[in-house]
Amino acid sequence: MPNTKGFLNREEVKASGKPVLLPPGEWRGVAPKNCLLLTRSRCEAYECPVQSGEVPAAYGYTEKPKDEFRYVPLFARYPGMIDMDKLDPVHRMQVERIISYDKSDSA
Repeated sequence: MPNTKGFLNREEVKASGKPVLLPPGEWRGVAPKNCLLLTRSRCEAYECPVQSGEVPAAYGYTEKPKDEFRYVPLFARYPGMIDMDKLDPVHRMQVERIISYDKSDSA
């Protein structure tokens, strides 16, 4: 059962079947494509909040917690869901890359 922040422990994340992002950027499972993966708090900050019942697209490992719950839920946000003016420079660049990739892929 997730902790109060929604973080999972190792067994729970394995049972979820969702892809996991491990340091230093290595994926276990198939990484979601053409989207930003954001934490719940980052979704709030970018005004694209996590909806009730929304399921994480993946999990990310963090060493910060001092307990067993070290897998943070990551939620998929696609370019049309995000106000570009709200993004920090790194996320803005990632969205621009997604958009340019989509355009070149459809050409």
